[in-house]
Amino acid sequence: MPKKSKNKKTIKKEIKKKTNTGEFIKKYPGVVVAIIFSIFLIILTVWSVGIFDPNLNEKIAQGTIIHQNNQLEMDQMLEALDLLGTDYENSYDEYYLLSIKEDYLWLKQKDLEIYNKGGSDFYIKEFAVFIFMNTLLEANDELVYDYDYFNEENVISKGQGVKLAYNNFTFDEVETIFEESPSEKIIFQDTIAQLINEYEKMKKEIINGNYPTNRKYVEAKKLIILSNY
Repeated sequence: MPKKSKNKKTIKKEIKKKTNTGEFIKKYPGVVVAIIFSIFLIILTVWSVGIFDPNLNEKIAQGTIIHQNNQLEMDQMLEALDLLGTDYENSYDEYYLLSIKEDYLWLKQKDLEIYNKGGSDFYIKEFAVFIFMNTLLEANDELVYDYDYFNEENVISKGQGVKLAYNNFTFDEVETIFEESPSEKIIFQDTIAQLINEYEKMKKEIINGNYPTNRKYVEAKKLIILSNY
């Protein structure tokens, strides 16, 4: 799979201290391996089918494959999170996992809405969901391995001011896919933009709402991570 250009990601993971959250996540290394392996298989499937074949029927079939893979991947991630149970070491563990679950339940529903709506261009929208999903996977991975719990109010304040953009969720190589299809590129961009707007709104409703400070902090930190991609 094409990777984000290095200059798009400025946050470095800080795994210098051993914390309770780290121990919690590390209890289930097999789950992480399973998720990574399934992601790898999906990526191979998506890129091998040639998603922009000029034949409409084939495009629809390929869009269905991407949709099924999106749904399967999110189901697997949700099942893996359920395996972690509710024996939390601290409130950060609880809100980390709650945030990640909400991400995939929300995106799973968005993907289903796109599929049910159909249309000749739905395969492009399904591909946009796939790209968006993998960016969230990367951000959530970084979220649980960033152990800085200091200056919560500063992080929350910074998160309130975050404005996510198209470039935070895509990578340079995506542009080459649409070089000969500017109309398809617009559909892709519009779909990513819509997902970004809804996602950011959902997170800021928590950050600005009547929620525990720790939960606001987790959501703000995730927005900050995404804004640096």
